[in-house]
Amino acid sequence: MVAVTNFLKQNTVWVISMVCLAAVTYYKVEQFDAKFIGLEEDYKERISLVQLELISVEERLGKKIKIINDNTKELQKIAIKVAILETTECK
Repeated sequence: MVAVTNFLKQNTVWVISMVCLAAVTYYKVEQFDAKFIGLEEDYKERISLVQLELISVEERLGKKIKIINDNTKELQKIAIKVAILETTECK
């Protein structure tokens, strides 16, 4: 016990510095953890929003593809009618 008492008397400033440094380090680690958790939640929210937007875009694209396919059939019918008219008028 005498050795510990002598060590503390001789190194009081060093021991206080180490305790303060440990406290500051602990505080900084806690701040970093809080920021990291906040960032993780923010990214999860952004990913969810992007997924919802992607679903919306896929639905709109599907509707447009359907319109294009429907119009393609009509255009093919019109092209056949034009070809028939051209062949009948050219004779």
